[in-house]
Formats: sequence, structure tokens, C-alpha cells
Amino acid sequence: MKKKILSVALSVFAAFSLVGCGSSSDGESANTQSKAGMLERICVNDFESTTDYSPLRVDGIVRVYKTLNGQKKMGGKTEETGVQAFEGAGCAEVLLKKEDDRVVSPMVYQPFNLEAKEDYSDFSYVSKISFCIYNAQEEQENVNLKFSFAGGATVFKQYSLQPKQWNEIVYENYREYMPNVMCEGVWFMFGGSDEHDSRFYMDDIALYKTQKGYNVVTMELDEHEVCSFDKVYQTKFVSVMTAATKASLAPTMSASSFTKTGKGASLYVEAPAGEELWQTSNNWPGIELYSPMLKLVNWADYDENDKLCFDVYSPVENGMDQIWFNLYNSAGTRVWKKDGISLPKGKWVTLSYTVGEISKTYGKQDSFDDLSHIRILWGEFLGADRAFYVDNFRMEITPNS
Repeated sequence: MKKKILSVALSVFAAFSLVGCGSSSDGESANTQSKAGMLERICVNDFESTTDYSPLRVDGIVRVYKTLNGQKKMGGKTEETGVQAFEGAGCAEVLLKKEDDRVVSPMVYQPFNLEAKEDYSDFSYVSKISFCIYNAQEEQENVNLKFSFAGGATVFKQYSLQPKQWNEIVYENYREYMPNVMCEGVWFMFGGSDEHDSRFYMDDIALYKTQKGYNVVTMELDEHEVCSFDKVYQTKFVSVMTAATKASLAPTMSASSFTKTGKGASLYVEAPAGEELWQTSNNWPGIELYSPMLKLVNWADYDENDKLCFDVYSPVENGMDQIWFNLYNSAGTRVWKKDGISLPKGKWVTLSYTVGEISKTYGKQDSFDDLSHIRILWGEFLGADRAFYVDNFRMEITPNS
């Protein structure tokens, strides 16, 4: 079959598993030499001085406090935190109040371009990224990470944080897959409870640089393919949609060998249950296909009779009941939506929509020609967590009669 090829550097952040304070999952301290050779450690933020807090940005309702030697100052008074820094004297407390209306997930942004210090946003030689988060709750909590690259590309990852301890997180940065060599920063998106205040502490954000070069990986699509999930980057770079939802509702995703044809791979999506129903909730979690990949598709080649199709499977037990399907152009404008698509349980189904059906919503063929973002969303739900499989986004040609 014909292939459409683009040389591009994606970014695979293959995260190591979480372990306790002071060591990474490959058995060596993050502050030591890599087994592959000497790595230069660069401290981006150790939260020791007041100036370390200046570059930080917040979104949603979140409060960030400077802490030193287990103490923080609030309103002119000193309060004991009961948590010592991972290293040194200082760390940052992130406080989520139980009564806050979290229409937007509470997020803290750490840029890599520290204008008053250095610019660390060039990831050409960054081999690893590490940081530490203390979960002060009695229960396990989640943190979602979003690395923001130049050009709008993002990489998401979710981690579980063990309670009452420092959790050291280390990413292996496979540079051959980066979407752009310039990584502008990372968003930390925290979970939390409506029943009690939630506190987290951040410390020691660091980069590790190598002297070794790398080769760019080639990204390619088969003829009429949009996303088959058969290629490694297609599952690694599905984005978690959490901009307008609680971080605790963010799905987890993995590649699966369960497919409609018995060949290739599909994407398995696990969605956490929430605390209310979608009819009254403002929370709409979801996933988005990797947008640089969608730019490989020549959407203008297809006429109004051709179809955009994909396959979905909802398991009999705890399968997803319904999904919402949204398409956006390169400007981020939604050009089409299909609400409340019911999913039958226990069988693969193909969902298909003609180019004409999609285009006539806005009356413009170029709305489809400029298709850049494909999202599957679901409303918040109660009860057990739910799951579904999605596979084989493609264009199907309808022969002219």
C-alpha cells in the first residue's frame, strides 16, 4: 500500500514505576551516574529561595506556599507543615481546599525557560527528567503531567502517589520521538477530594543531560489510515483531556492485542468513576489522537461520500455506556460533534460518518480539509470504573455510482 511519510521527532516519555524516597525504579539514585555513562544533572527548581517561585504559574483554584524547614507562612503567621523537604530546607506546598469549585483541574506550571536564570527548554540532549512529590493524604492520590512542546504538541502521563511519603518520579526521555526539541515546560495536575483539604509538596525538579546523539524516528501512515494503533507512537501519544475536568477522572491507556480482526493492536481505555452524573456535572474527561500524526492525512483528497470510520468495543462487564465524538480544525475550533453515542456491550461496532455529513454542519468543505484534532469524550458517571477499546481510525472510499 502507499505510505505517507514524515520525518519527525516525537517524544516518548517512558516513565519508570514509582518507588519510595530517594531512588528511581532502575535501582540507582536519580542523583548518581547513569549506567549508560555520565549524565550532567541540572537543577531547574529546588524551591530553596523566594525567586524559585516567581516563574511558576497556576490554573484553576490552587494555592502554592513557600515552605522552609517544615514551616510555611500564611497571613503573617507561621504554620507547621509536618513535612520536611526532600533535599535541602525548602519545598513548595500545593493546597487544594475541599470547598473549591474545580471546574478547571488545579494545575501548577513549571517553565523550563527561566528568564532570570537560564533557558533549559532545549531538550536535544536531555536524557531524563526527575522530580519529587509528597502526598500528604492518608490515601493514594494521582498526579497528571502534561509536557508542553513548541508548536502546541503535548505529552501526558498519570502517576499514582503513595500516601505519607515522598514519591520520586523519573522519566526516560527517548529523544528520537520528541515532537519538538524545545520543551517549554510541564504542568502538574493534581487530584484531590471534595471531603477534605488536599496537600501535596513539590521538590527537586531536575534535568539530566547526555553527550550522546540520537536518530530521528520516521512517522508514517498507510493509505487511508488515520490511526491504527499498530505503531508505537500511536498509543504513546494519545492525549488525556483534562482541561475542563478533575484530574482524578483522567483515564489510563495502554496498547492491547484485542482487535476486531485479531491482528495488530488497539487502544484500551480505563475511565475512573466520579461523584455525580454527567447530566449535572461539568466534568468531561476524554482522549485526543496525536495531532502531528493527523497532519499526515490528506483530508482534502476525500469527497462528501467518503467516510471517517473507527471501531469500538465495550466489555460486557463495566463497559462504557456512551461516548461523545468531536472534531476540531487547526485553529482549535470545533467543526463537528456527535453526542451520546450508545455502545452495545460485548461486540465490536464500527462508527462511520460521511464527509458530507461532517462538512454540512458548518456549511464548509474546508472545515473537514483542515481537520487537526479528534477527541472521544465521556460524561462523569457513578459506580464502578468503566472501560472500552478503540481501534482503526480510517477513511473509507465510497465508489462513484
